[in-house]
Amino acid sequence: MKIGIACNHSWNHVGGSERVIQQIGSSMVSTYGHECSIFSGSLKQSLQHDGVSLSPISRNFETF
Repeated sequence: MKIGIACNHSWNHVGGSERVIQQIGSSMVSTYGHECSIFSGSLKQSLQHDGVSLSPISRNFETF
């Protein structure tokens, strides 16, 4: 299954909610074998961490 999570901030931005979102994604990948992508307005470039893809997304309402 492919899972997409949209959020304002994500890993490597440091904070409680960012860590929870990353842990949810990592758990879905490692435990269930799903593909997980996190789309975040705080990213400047695409990253990969613990099997989770992190991609930048526009912060305007229509796109987000």
